Amino acid sequence: MSEALLFVHVFAATMFLGNIVVTAVWKCIADRSDDLNLLRYSIKIVFVTDFIFTFGGAILLAITGSVMIVNYGFTAENSPWLYCGVGGFALSGLSWVVGLVPNQFRQRRLLNEASDFAAIAKPFRALARRWYVWGTMANVFAIAALFFMVTR
Repeated sequence: MSEALLFVHVFAATMFLGNIVVTAVWKCIADRSDDLNLLRYSIKIVFVTDFIFTFGGAILLAITGSVMIVNYGFTAENSPWLYCGVGGFALSGLSWVVGLVPNQFRQRRLLNEASDFAAIAKPFRALARRWYVWGTMANVFAIAALFFMVTR
């Protein structure tokens, strides 16, 4: 049971971290375009992959992590690294919920209402810069969580 649980936990971490890193890279590339159709498709795929991989991975991480905390008897006294890892994970999720997702909704609305990219270029680029800031925070916190969980 514990090996299967650990496998699912590592798989969930791969889904979660892999998606936030890869999405950041290809969204940065897509955001360089002035092509409304490409940008609309890009933001649509961000939502789809976020739901499946980021949110799905986060849910699996939370469930499997909680079960392992109970099963292995981790406490604050014997596992301070755990709280650093969980804190990084929580801050990554908070960055995603508070900054990234609302910003993505604004970007999607702006793109869907536009008939010409030139008309929305300035506000879109401002939203994109904000997205990069929030995304960088989400990535740094997630990588910190991974560090604490692996190097314990």
